[in-house]
Amino acid sequence: MKKYLKELPLAIIAFAIINHGALPISLPYQLRFVADSYNAGFSILIIVALPIAIFVRTVQFKNIYVNILGGILFIAVLGLYILGSFALILILMNDISTIKNGKNVHFLLEKDIEIKGYHYRLYHTVCGAGCSERIILRKEKNVLPGFKIIKQLYITDAYNTVTLMVIEPDRVQLVDINSENKADVKKITYKP
Repeated sequence: MKKYLKELPLAIIAFAIINHGALPISLPYQLRFVADSYNAGFSILIIVALPIAIFVRTVQFKNIYVNILGGILFIAVLGLYILGSFALILILMNDISTIKNGKNVHFLLEKDIEIKGYHYRLYHTVCGAGCSERIILRKEKNVLPGFKIIKQLYITDAYNTVTLMVIEPDRVQLVDINSENKADVKKITYKP
C-alpha cells in the first residue's frame, strides 16, 4: 500500500492536467468546482505542484538511472515552463483576477436551460491575446456539493448568431447562423 501512496501526488496531478484539458487528450466529461474561484485556485495549484511533485518523486527513487531519467523529466518540465512563461503569466493573471472577482470574466454565461437536472449553458469566451472569441455550449450537472460534471457539446465563432431554445419538454436545439453566409445554418438537437 505504501508503494502506491508514493505515486499518489503524480497521479492526482496527471488526472488534474488531463481533466482540465491542458493536453491534446482530455476526458469526455470533466469534473469542475461549481465556483469559478475554486477552479482558478486549482489551476494555480496544478501549475505550481507539477514540477515540485516530479522533483520530490525523482529524489525518492533509489535507482541512479531512474533518478537521471526523473531529473531529465524535471528539467524538461522547467524548460516548457520557461518557453511558455508568457502564456503561464497570462493564465496566472486570469486565475488571480477570477479569484479576486469570484467569477471568470473571460467566460460569460449567455443562456442556461435546465432539463432533467442537466444544465445546457451557452457561454461567450473572451480569452484575450492569442485566441479568438468563441461561443461554447456545455452540458453540466451538479453531482456532489460544490462539484459539477461538464461536457463540451459545441463550439463556434463568436460572430455567428447562436440561439439555444427548448423545442420539446426533454430537448433543446442550438441554431448557429454563419455571420458571413446567412444561408449556412446549423441546427443541432440535444437531449439528456
